Amino acid sequence: MLPHTTAVPAGEWPKVFLIGVQKGATTSLADVFDKAGLCRSKKGKEPHYWDFNRVVCDMETTCAPHATTYQTNFQERGEKQPRWGVECVASYDATPAQLSDPDLPRFLARYVPRPLAAEVRIVAILREPASRLLSFFNAFGANGLSFEEMAQGEVTHWYRDDPVWGVPVRKYSEGAWGCDGYNGCQAHVPPLHLMRAMYDV
Repeated sequence: MLPHTTAVPAGEWPKVFLIGVQKGATTSLADVFDKAGLCRSKKGKEPHYWDFNRVVCDMETTCAPHATTYQTNFQERGEKQPRWGVECVASYDATPAQLSDPDLPRFLARYVPRPLAAEVRIVAILREPASRLLSFFNAFGANGLSFEEMAQGEVTHWYRDDPVWGVPVRKYSEGAWGCDGYNGCQAHVPPLHLMRAMYDV
């Protein structure tokens, strides 16, 4: 793991990362955060900074400007939280794609200021897979597939260790973070390797 750096000026970092899972009641938990004085980003509960912007950077060098820009997504402490009018005591990022992002822990360890790092919490909600997949299907569909076809495809992918859609490609040898568009965001990551990549840092 890369050492911590002070190259990024201290700003308004989220203290809570609600990293998923999608269709796992993250919106309901975010509502609880809001009422308690945790403020969502200026773009909503899911800023999607890293995935929607398709950020590609070197963790050792060129990620620092992105870390600075990322902080501008969040309100400063003491500001009024727009939704409930509660004073912000801290901010949170509830982008669910972060659950499948192996480099999130590495990024936090490298760039979050040391005094704040001990206060950061990463929250993951897991849901029984079949009902979660059905909820996802009802919300977004499956490009013309039936639910049965979609479910069978998911199971087949996992059993064969096929590329998993949405798992970011990381050029670990170059220390890079990012991918070239959604078609490039596929990696041959078996399930156990995916979970180990998140926590074995």
